[in-house]
Amino acid sequence: MTAAYEPAALTDRARRWRWSDHLHLSSRFAELGDRMCEAAAVRPGERVVDVSAGVGNVALAAARRFASVTAVDDVPDLLDLLSARAEAEALVVDTRTASPQLLPFPDASFDAGIIACGRVFNVGYEAAFTELRRIVRSGGRCVLLLWTHSGVVRRLFEAIQSYLPGSTGLAIPTLPDAEAEVRRILSPCADLQIRTRDFPVVVPSPQVWARMFSVCYGLEAALTRASRETEIAGLRDDLTAVFHDFSADHGDSAVITYEYVQVVATR
Repeated sequence: MTAAYEPAALTDRARRWRWSDHLHLSSRFAELGDRMCEAAAVRPGERVVDVSAGVGNVALAAARRFASVTAVDDVPDLLDLLSARAEAEALVVDTRTASPQLLPFPDASFDAGIIACGRVFNVGYEAAFTELRRIVRSGGRCVLLLWTHSGVVRRLFEAIQSYLPGSTGLAIPTLPDAEAEVRRILSPCADLQIRTRDFPVVVPSPQVWARMFSVCYGLEAALTRASRETEIAGLRDDLTAVFHDFSADHGDSAVITYEYVQVVATR
């Protein structure tokens, strides 16, 4: 039995997104939604849930495949953006405000469930994974996207924490041994496939991407609100250094590689 979700739990993450332009940033990762739907083998008419949906890269990709889609997030403003995107494409997506650790659905409600990047914002990832497994039917698919411990995302969040320790409402969004941890949590599943993949993001330069990330992720606004504007240049420099370490120069552009673990678990 799932308990009622308590809106008062919307704390750090919801406040942070009020000053960030998540849609502008998230659109650069839209292809990941298609990749996750492909991994989940989403078919027309299937019931699909996108947990920690954000602005809906996964949910919209599933809706384009004619699935019956539900998107869950704990930030209503992000779901409003998702709904506007769906309306612009004449797609139907049901949205629910709820915690990923306490999903408001009966057991076996969906044919496929997906968490893509959403674990970045949830300290209780084990509860979220367990909930996903609970609401997907026997024979259904649970698909996860986890950033690798050695990749660019972990380095980014280490840099962020040096400027905004604890104030971003984020845990370091990787696991030291993702495969072992996922196998432990999802071990009741009948089949578990885990692979490491790369996602390339083409940008003008590491410097431009660092500035865009800093602005769109709400970091500069957070420093400004704390009367620490003088630290913004240092933050940009540190983010640029991280992106440079994971980029390849292509002359008039750069390609930054985001490494992730893709998990497909069959219930």
